[in-house]
Amino acid sequence: MKFVTSFLTATLLSFAFSDAVYALSPKTNPDCWGRCAPTPAVVNPAVLSPSQKVVSLRGAWDFKTDPGFGSLLQFGFGNLNEDFWSDKLSINVPGCWEAQGVGEPGLSQTWDCKWDCNPRPLNHVYTGGAIYRKLVKIPEDWQGSRIWLKIGGARSEARFWIDGVPIGIINNYCGSYKYDVTPFAKPGKTVELIGYVRNDVPSRKGQMCDFHKFGGLYRDVEFEATPQTWLDDVWVQGRLSKSASEPQNARVHLTVKTAREREDVELYVAIKTLDGNIVAENRQTLSVAKNIDGDPAAETVVDIPVDGSRSFVMPEADVEVKAVFGPVRTVEWLDGDGSILDLKTHIEGTEEPTTDKIPTKEADLTGSYEFAGWSAPTYYTGNLTVYRPIWTTIYTVNTGADCTAEPNRAAAGTVVTLTAEPAPEWMYVAGWSALENDVVFDGNTFVMPAHHVSVYPNYQIKKSPTVSIDFSDSKGYLGKPLTVSGEITENG
Repeated sequence: MKFVTSFLTATLLSFAFSDAVYALSPKTNPDCWGRCAPTPAVVNPAVLSPSQKVVSLRGAWDFKTDPGFGSLLQFGFGNLNEDFWSDKLSINVPGCWEAQGVGEPGLSQTWDCKWDCNPRPLNHVYTGGAIYRKLVKIPEDWQGSRIWLKIGGARSEARFWIDGVPIGIINNYCGSYKYDVTPFAKPGKTVELIGYVRNDVPSRKGQMCDFHKFGGLYRDVEFEATPQTWLDDVWVQGRLSKSASEPQNARVHLTVKTAREREDVELYVAIKTLDGNIVAENRQTLSVAKNIDGDPAAETVVDIPVDGSRSFVMPEADVEVKAVFGPVRTVEWLDGDGSILDLKTHIEGTEEPTTDKIPTKEADLTGSYEFAGWSAPTYYTGNLTVYRPIWTTIYTVNTGADCTAEPNRAAAGTVVTLTAEPAPEWMYVAGWSALENDVVFDGNTFVMPAHHVSVYPNYQIKKSPTVSIDFSDSKGYLGKPLTVSGEITENG
């Protein structure tokens, strides 16, 4: 019996949907070119399963604008010799070619709705066909696997060849597709992948081309290997009623495919929290017949009951988890240089998160800065809330070596107290002065203005004590000492 296991992680009972749900069914895709039928795919997912085997073709490709061989390529001749590539350029995938310097300056070519045209000057405009090439080594350990070519997106149309064999065409709205290229991509071998892309044909891209009908492979291209029996699509539907008395379950939609005539499969589906606790699980056995073409009837639906309350306690954890629905709002707190200091999300309508991080701002000629709190929130479209730091500017009190200020660094409006060092007994501090004209003293205090200040004490000479003076005549006779009391002035 073949075991196929799908681990589905759900947090707060919010269930994710695969992009493949929205891709076109191959039975409705008007494709009649190439040897491989297209089926919906997820290319370059946000989270790659550890069981996936993928070779990403992101990066530099050989590139040439159409030199007249486009019509031959379109009708199936995919072999181009090395002389053809002697003057090749290099271009990055994913990306549109105009953004990488292909074309000449000109006005953009807008989409077909003439009442909604908005042409504008561009540095590069090129309309026509272009040829991409990539040499790819297929891993040797892919022996026995199904090998897929996965195309994320092309504008407007792209056809692909492997070693000259026409594989398939992609010309759709926004769906991503894969092609079973097992017969043409042998493990251990290097294959030549050719893509012929055109932006001069009718497109289903619609308003994506409002400003310009750009061209190129604008999403990722990959090779992927799967077992001969594989999970082709999985998506989860949350069926949670507002009434606790009604059944609550997660409906898991799975499409299992096999290249064998028939395969017995055991499915194990588990809903887990991010920390690994199992919320609910289901096991069942089914028999799968050969199905490579993507028949919708092959979908299997598994209903996994969840605890009948909208809140439940996770196993082996004393933590209550509630199902909360609504748009997600992002909250940002900015640092002193305008960068993002902290970022959190919450469901709109629930309590807004807070941050314990403290912003910093470098000192400048004006002064240094102390964090004083956060501003009122600013709300932006796109469910974004931004908080900016409020700063208190700190100024310096400069004093001489013979006096001190308390505090010697202060915000505007702070009362500063000055103290002079002990002076000789015959001098005293008569007042204080500052180099700045707006400093007003009240005794030995002043209120800090909104700038740095330099202060110094004003010393005065005290009244002299009683002085004894001896007088003598010309003969050296010392008379009686005479005591004189008075004030010694600055002139002595």
